[in-house]
Amino acid sequence: MLLGLVKLNIQVRTDLPRDIIEKCEPVIDTLRELIPVINGDYPGSELTLMVNATARSYLPDLINEYAGLNEEARASRRQGLVEALELLSVRLTEIAWIVHEKKESEFDAQAKFLKVKFFNNMDAH
Repeated sequence: MLLGLVKLNIQVRTDLPRDIIEKCEPVIDTLRELIPVINGDYPGSELTLMVNATARSYLPDLINEYAGLNEEARASRRQGLVEALELLSVRLTEIAWIVHEKKESEFDAQAKFLKVKFFNNMDAH
């Protein structure tokens, strides 16, 4: 999965404009740091599953969809992409903090937020 994030980072740098790159890279970096820790410390937790699904499917799908658009379509979807990346960055930073601080009581709420906000009731497992 980490290799997939590295490949995604390369794709972002080659296919997207600078302002989008600047929104994507913190998300990718946080996931790269968070995944080994959360997988090692909390294997099988709902939050772990959602973080992995974010790296495995949500973020790549979001980026690939945008990268595949023509310039006109990109212009109309740019703000939505930026907002999604900013929100994802904030949430992943919060998740990294609660994992680091071992605040397991907050895991379910964060997992539910990721599932509802970014996966629209899809089965992310």
